[in-house]
Amino acid sequence: MGAHSYEELEAWQLANAARDLVFRMTQRPAFDRDLWLRRQLRGAADSACSSIAEGFGRYRPREFAYFLGVAVGSLEEVKNRRSVLLSIGACSEAEAAELYDLASRGCGAAINLIRYLRSQGTNR
Repeated sequence: MGAHSYEELEAWQLANAARDLVFRMTQRPAFDRDLWLRRQLRGAADSACSSIAEGFGRYRPREFAYFLGVAVGSLEEVKNRRSVLLSIGACSEAEAAELYDLASRGCGAAINLIRYLRSQGTNR
């Protein structure tokens, strides 16, 4: 049986965990000096969750797969910022690794869901 809400999807759960970590980290004083980075990182993390939710609500495999692809791009952007976070001292190595892991696993779950949706056809 399929998911009844986007919250049940592993891809959304992982993206949400990454978003929670991003929001906790970006409340730190290191981000007071770099508001642009705070906005970019929060926006990318939030976009991943929002895209998964929006796609889920489309009820068509092709459209859902499209929005999952957008979420993957947003999670990749979060992963890309890891080195910047470390260079400005906004997080520890362990936190950077946790964020990278959550975003990577979220990408993998979204890609697996895209593959599943494509296997179901695009006529719905």
